[in-house]
Amino acid sequence: MLEQFFQYLPESTYVAALLILIFSFILAEVVSYLFKNFLPKITSRTKTDFDDKLAAMLRKPVFYTIILAGIYTCIKYLGLGLSIATIVDNTVLTILIIIVSFTAAKIVKLFIENYGKKIADRTESDLDDHLLPLLENLSELFVYFIGIMFILRIWNIDITPLLASAGIAGFAIAFAAKDTIANFFGGMSIFFDKPFRIGDRIQLESGEQGHVLKIGVRTTRIKTFDNTELSIPNSVIANSRVINWNAPEARTKVKITVSVAYGSDVDKVKEIILDEAKKCKDVLDEPEPNVYFKEMGESSLNFLLVCWAPSPSTFSIKDKLNTAIYKRLAKEGIEIPFPTRTIYIKK
Repeated sequence: MLEQFFQYLPESTYVAALLILIFSFILAEVVSYLFKNFLPKITSRTKTDFDDKLAAMLRKPVFYTIILAGIYTCIKYLGLGLSIATIVDNTVLTILIIIVSFTAAKIVKLFIENYGKKIADRTESDLDDHLLPLLENLSELFVYFIGIMFILRIWNIDITPLLASAGIAGFAIAFAAKDTIANFFGGMSIFFDKPFRIGDRIQLESGEQGHVLKIGVRTTRIKTFDNTELSIPNSVIANSRVINWNAPEARTKVKITVSVAYGSDVDKVKEIILDEAKKCKDVLDEPEPNVYFKEMGESSLNFLLVCWAPSPSTFSIKDKLNTAIYKRLAKEGIEIPFPTRTIYIKK
């Protein structure tokens, strides 16, 4: 296009080449001015600021691309030899690929920052906060890798040995960092499968219990009931049996066994236990508490109280219920027996 435009210039080759170069600088400045002053007025009308940042990011790459095109047209207009022309073509294409690669990497990073952050804000896990920077770095490396491959192809450099070397090096690195990679993919499975969330009370297959503090790229951290922090590799927790006391809902069933002496009024015992359960403010009204005559034991009549707590933390509720039921039984004169054994001695 530039060559067709400048075919009407003076016959002097050097003058025409100089005018092409000057025109490219002027065109670059005009386009840069439009990007800086006119385009923001259009992008400001949209609800998102993504297009504003994109326009500001593209201003310099477009400026340098126009100048590069002018320099390339200027050199071609001078009519250099075939060997020099090939070198010029390869050099210009290399510079253009570098500009495009850096610009594409920035655009990908901007896209992840803009839309990835919105997705991360909707989740309770902080794993995505670790994944976003990692995803940005991997995306940039991928774009740069593609750019390098194109540059090597332009200069007719055989990339087969390089790919083979990269494959061997990648295999060695992967083998050395197999635990780290396993933990990373374990964290990814936790992030997408969501067997638990931050704040949930969970119980591990080994028996440890606690509340989830943090789900990281490498480990998941749990605050135990002893007020200590337990760090578990994601590869371990992702392949283990985990009980989530907060799922599918936070309310938890509470079971308390009450034993009274033989001869006690069964109906009265049921009434007392149920009455104390209903009086407890920490016990849910729905589902309502129930008392069952569980069994006639060796030395006592055993009753089972079944009620529901609003959260998996049931220690305080059991303490309140046991205390209230014991005091009420003692007040009503209902005996709580000691375990007894009858021993026969042969003479």
